[in-house]
Amino acid sequence: MFGLLVVWNVVAYFVFGPPSEVEFNFPKFVGQPAKFPIPTAPTCGIRKAMSAKEVVYITVDDGPSPSGRLNLLNAMDQLNN
Repeated sequence: MFGLLVVWNVVAYFVFGPPSEVEFNFPKFVGQPAKFPIPTAPTCGIRKAMSAKEVVYITVDDGPSPSGRLNLLNAMDQLNN
């Protein structure tokens, strides 16, 4: 009996329910990175070589733009090399 009530409610919802005018907008994702690297200004004027036990902290925050993603990938590539 409960199953019949559930089926009736589902059918009534789809047949007699008001039409929904809610429009869903999904974000567009970047399909490919920028065609050329965006030049950024260096944070240090004098380039200094690291010693073997020196800890280096790097902060990269260029936002969610396609050029920011390319800058982040370039920075990660420099860390790996």
